[in-house]
Amino acid sequence: MLAPELRAWLAPMLADHVDEAICVYDADDRVIAWNAAYPVLFPEVRDMLRPGLPFLDTVRALFELQHPVDAETMEAMLVAAVERHRTVIGPLAYQRADGRWVELRMYPTPDGGRFKIWRDVTSRRLADFDLVQLNDALSTLEVGMLLFDRHQRLAFMNTRLFSKLMVAHVVDPPRLGQGGG
Repeated sequence: MLAPELRAWLAPMLADHVDEAICVYDADDRVIAWNAAYPVLFPEVRDMLRPGLPFLDTVRALFELQHPVDAETMEAMLVAAVERHRTVIGPLAYQRADGRWVELRMYPTPDGGRFKIWRDVTSRRLADFDLVQLNDALSTLEVGMLLFDRHQRLAFMNTRLFSKLMVAHVVDPPRLGQGGG
């Protein structure tokens, strides 16, 4: 077993060399410590982050930016967040407002606090994404839709738009041999 002094020196060094965001809370739900990845994953709280910061303040800041709702709904969301913070072990996967998917695992500490680890699982979630299911969903829209890739090439046309284009060509077919140039 490692001596307490060596463990105290080693823990922050290890935590700052992992990709996962880590934050530790005491038994009163106040921030004790975090690693370098935490403010990267949660830039919304970067400027307010300090030892002793109540968990509720960090969650409120995140919710106000990501879920603009009335005060009563916000309070209900905060109560639920505190309950999850105190009871859930995980993994708990959710999507952030910026589109990234994160997986959260929480562990109780011997002194009644919480040790939390967030992992960005966006690439894994996107790999599991069912493109056929997306096509089916977008094809049921009442409006035509075109999606272009980053090179401005047509990547998707839903059934509604394709049908409208086909009808337009059948009703008023293009006239061959006419046109400019």
